[in-house]
Amino acid sequence: SGLRQRAAGEKAAGAGGRSEPPPKHGAAKPDAEEHCAKKGLWAAYLTELSRRPLQTKGITAAALSAAGNLVTQVAIEGALAVDWARILRWALLSCFAFAPVLHLWIAFLNRLVPRLG
Repeated sequence: SGLRQRAAGEKAAGAGGRSEPPPKHGAAKPDAEEHCAKKGLWAAYLTELSRRPLQTKGITAAALSAAGNLVTQVAIEGALAVDWARILRWALLSCFAFAPVLHLWIAFLNRLVPRLG
């Protein structure tokens, strides 16, 4: 695939066009970047959710849990100092316990209950 891209780039350069250098190893695919640029952050999130559902749900749960715990400490409890260890504990618990269990539970329910419509 890298040879094809290089050959296509050399053809374009030879025809008077400018060629893009081949993507670096590990770089995001151009179609994913274009998709994100055209459709926005929400579409990129949904794409990742379909590609890697468990990991995406874990990261989302951790971020939301950390944000919620921070707001709780500062706005509701009126803490003068933020307890970062508590935020980290809740984020890790959400990522590695709550998200996987809920992912499996919802998958089970989706198989158990027929969809309407």
